[in-house]
Amino acid sequence: MPVARRSGDRAGSWDVTGLRGAGSNDWTVEDVFLPERRTMPQLGIPLENQWARWPGVTYRLPVQCWVGPHHSAVITGVACAGIDALIELAGGKTPRGRTGALLCENPQVQDAVGRADAILNAGRAYRSAMIVELWNTVASGPETTLEQRARCRLAAVYAPTARARRWI
Repeated sequence: MPVARRSGDRAGSWDVTGLRGAGSNDWTVEDVFLPERRTMPQLGIPLENQWARWPGVTYRLPVQCWVGPHHSAVITGVACAGIDALIELAGGKTPRGRTGALLCENPQVQDAVGRADAILNAGRAYRSAMIVELWNTVASGPETTLEQRARCRLAAVYAPTARARRWI
């Protein structure tokens, strides 16, 4: 919600380790007029597309096409970087207590890296397929179904949660 900085006070509530650099803050404002076009529904109200009044397919897509996949792209990017870092480390690391063989030569490590990469890429493909499906539905005229929106949300969380469950 864009307002002049002098109109509000920054709350000191952002106290999450490691995320301060994200630039997110909580603000309080009083006696500031906010046009309805710059508002979003309150928690508990079903999400609706606030931009549908503008022309074009992009603005008619449901919120589930924006929120989940947007955050999922960040999560899968972090996971991809983790896999790449492990591959780099394994190329020069000898496991403790062993001599000669590098970590990258261990069949269990190769299997784990391969499975992690497959799960990550399956999640990316699923996410992309669901976005394309919703895009094509909206572009052809009808509204998206509840099932399509639910599958888009599921696709957004599949890869990171599937990978995390393997280690729990």
